[in-house]
Amino acid sequence: KRLGKKYKLADIQPPSKEKLSEVFAILSKFNLNVKLRG
Repeated sequence: KRLGKKYKLADIQPPSKEKLSEVFAILSKFNLNVKLRG
């Protein structure tokens, strides 16, 4: 705002717990160490 520009991500909402669980499962299949915090 101070730069005179509109923030393009203003309408973005955080992912749901269900979506985070889905992403967690996908990444875990690749043997990645995934931690959910919040």
